[in-house]
Amino acid sequence: REAEKVIFISPNLQRRVTSHWTLSGLAEMLGQKGVVIPNGLNDYWLENRCITPARQSHSVCYVGKFDGNKNVLRLIDVVLRLRADIPDLTLHLVGGGGENEQRVIQLVHQFSDSLIYHGPICDKPLLQSIYQQCGVFAMPSKKETFGLVYLEALSQGLRVLYTRGGGIVGV
Repeated sequence: REAEKVIFISPNLQRRVTSHWTLSGLAEMLGQKGVVIPNGLNDYWLENRCITPARQSHSVCYVGKFDGNKNVLRLIDVVLRLRADIPDLTLHLVGGGGENEQRVIQLVHQFSDSLIYHGPICDKPLLQSIYQQCGVFAMPSKKETFGLVYLEALSQGLRVLYTRGGGIVGV
């Protein structure tokens, strides 16, 4: 109530907060004081943009933690099922950690022709080269506050698949 401004990192998050039932009495005030300032993308991705028509690659890229919220097991399942129609479809998995890490690694070993595990990558040029091998970035999170990796992927010319209502909606 005493704040001059209330900053949100995405229009979608602003809508979610201002429409939450616990804040119903403050919605109008939050609407007036609310300002959207998205998280900043690292300069590397801005200086090394690859704005070309989307590649026709049948490779999908996932970058993130291997936890239930990120839905990586469901993504793997979908890719494996789609291989019946797209035999050369592959999924590049970058990241690790989370409660599903061991299951992801088991699936990578079981389906090594479809799943390519890179592990965690902090080296931006290396990550950029993986993005550029792919035609689509997918991270079907159940709930995503923002998701800078979506913007990284967009900066490299990838199509992006995300969950409806996810953090980057409106950015």
